[in-house]
Amino acid sequence: MRAPSRAPRDGRPGLGAFTLVELLVVIAVIGALIGLLLPSLGAARSSAKLAACASNMRQLGLGLTMYADHHEGLYPPTTHDGGLELEKTWVYTLMPYLDQIDEVRICPADPLGAERMANHGTSYVLNEYVCVPGFDQSLKLPDMALPGKTMVLFTVSDSVGVSGFNDHTHSRNWFKTARNVWSRILSDIQPDRHGSDGSAEHTSGSANYLYADNHVEAIAASQIKSWADAGENFARPPR
Repeated sequence: MRAPSRAPRDGRPGLGAFTLVELLVVIAVIGALIGLLLPSLGAARSSAKLAACASNMRQLGLGLTMYADHHEGLYPPTTHDGGLELEKTWVYTLMPYLDQIDEVRICPADPLGAERMANHGTSYVLNEYVCVPGFDQSLKLPDMALPGKTMVLFTVSDSVGVSGFNDHTHSRNWFKTARNVWSRILSDIQPDRHGSDGSAEHTSGSANYLYADNHVEAIAASQIKSWADAGENFARPPR
């Protein structure tokens, strides 16, 4: 039988004191609740960043479309040829159409976002199939056969430099040989930018992709890997 609690010296009725066991039970319950809530909070943060990233891409897509409308249907140039000034990389050529370019050129989930911001870089890279001359597909937006299936912007890889000169993919080289296709893709884009479990294969999580008709899709990294394994160059515009 538990002894009654001792009344305080001022004579007022005392509250029942917690025993050590009761305190330990309360602490254990709080710990269990935190353990249950943390994954949910992490997933909510990841979903919020995924949505913010998609919003960035949509705004950049509108800027790209407006640029093309004023340049005979062509997307802006990249640093592919090496002769451009840093301030004239594609993301900065959109400034006349997007006043707050600094607010949309960095993905909130990009671990190198601060460095890219400081070095005129961007978290998003143009698909060279739609901006670099020399391929059999038309570079002009109005001439694309299936704009709703033509990828325009990818999420930049963590292994890519942070300067503005790292502004485009090398999609034509991804399937140049049957070996090391996935590693070449990973050297350009980050298919597991959102919700990744940190695996070395980068096949968990997902990333956003902007299409020529300005819609954005979140595609699972496992799906991108499946296309790569099947030899399907998802960056090449369909004809």
